[in-house]
Amino acid sequence: MRRRVLRVLGLWLLSSIVWALGHAAEAIQKSFDLPADAIEKSLKRFAVQSGLQVLFPTDAVAGVQTQSVRGEMTSRQALDRML
Repeated sequence: MRRRVLRVLGLWLLSSIVWALGHAAEAIQKSFDLPADAIEKSLKRFAVQSGLQVLFPTDAVAGVQTQSVRGEMTSRQALDRML
């Protein structure tokens, strides 16, 4: 139970950081092609494709799988769909 709470808090923190970093560029749509994968790999791909720097605690997201994301959208929309 505690690990699950830490994961949720870690994902919330990650989402908040990405939102804060990308808020100014939020309206810009980009092309994303992110396959479903372990979150560590997906976040690295997301960072490359979005042009944003993403920092996250690896222990808080260990074992989390993401959804695939494909298409034109904002970075925030891609992150929301991925998580």
